[in-house]
Amino acid sequence: MSEWDTKNFKAMLFIAVFAVCFLPFLASTLGVDFATPGIQSQDSDLADIEKSFLALRGGLVHALLEWSAVTIALLVMIISLLHYYFHRDITIPIIGTALLCAGFTDAFHTLAAMRIIEAKAENSDFIPFTWALSRMFNGAIILVGSILCIWLLSLKSPKEDQHWKHGAFLSLIILIFILIAYFVVNSAAMSSDLPKTTFSEGLISRPFDVLPLLLFSISGILFWSWHNAKETVFRYALILSVIPNIATQLHMAFGSEQLFDNHFNIAHSLKVLSYFIVLIGIAIDAIVIFKDSK
Repeated sequence: MSEWDTKNFKAMLFIAVFAVCFLPFLASTLGVDFATPGIQSQDSDLADIEKSFLALRGGLVHALLEWSAVTIALLVMIISLLHYYFHRDITIPIIGTALLCAGFTDAFHTLAAMRIIEAKAENSDFIPFTWALSRMFNGAIILVGSILCIWLLSLKSPKEDQHWKHGAFLSLIILIFILIAYFVVNSAAMSSDLPKTTFSEGLISRPFDVLPLLLFSISGILFWSWHNAKETVFRYALILSVIPNIATQLHMAFGSEQLFDNHFNIAHSLKVLSYFIVLIGIAIDAIVIFKDSK
């Protein structure tokens, strides 16, 4: 791990991720608009099919971004299980499972936004609430996963013939995480009275996005502590993934006032980036460990 363990390289990565997260804000400040509004022209010559696509443009972009995050979360889970199979580090699939369950709630939010999922509450309340719910769940499940990983590291390493206990514990964690995700999703879908989540006239336009901001910040501190205990590519990638997660919440909590506006699209793109950083981190970590074991 000596090639990886260089402060300058890690500092460059940190600055690069921070810059990528800051650039959309800078661009929007300079006048670039990342919003995807619906029909901008009342031209009667537009065909009905073209009008339909223009009206759905924001929703389609939103679905593509959200489904990208879901796909990446699934890939992270698959690679984390392969990582555990070859290297027996139970902390990797715990984080992978947490991210998969977060992706599960992202999928729920996406399907709700596309009106594929029927809900008892009005869409005007249901769709923004599912975003807030998915982000609160995302922040909470990642925080719980990081606490579990740090706790496991405080225990003595099991003997070689006790790996089955790790497998049983991991299976239990996966089951619990999935059941919690299902309960959260089902409760939202069955509720007929959901709170309002967007207040365009307030300083904090989406108050429900403040809690995930705090959760991700705490997770970043725990990831930093976990990384300092033993420096690995994957653990540093988790630290880096906190940057776009925090930026996402800042855009949503203090910027976005309606669906598909400038800050809304920036936030959803940065969320995809946070998932992608974890994916790259776990893939590189597996390769580095494989090379070091030779």
